[in-house]
Amino acid sequence: AFDMDALETMYYSIPQQYRGPACWLVNDGTAALLRSELKDTTGRSLFDKNVVDGVEWDTMLGKRFYVSEYMDDDTILFVNPEFY
Repeated sequence: AFDMDALETMYYSIPQQYRGPACWLVNDGTAALLRSELKDTTGRSLFDKNVVDGVEWDTMLGKRFYVSEYMDDDTILFVNPEFY
């Protein structure tokens, strides 16, 4: 089970100086699960939309959220791709 506390723990596990370009990485099934479960008290999704250079991105905790078919089920990565 994923909840906001677990995701915030992952977020803050990366030192602040490396968090800048970090991003979330999940597969379709995990993305669907997160979207259905992570809602505020009014039922709105905790995901945001952000427009960068005319392209709309999903974000969570202010970081880009990528969906990849190569990720395993029930796996969430919060990584800095510059150091991966």
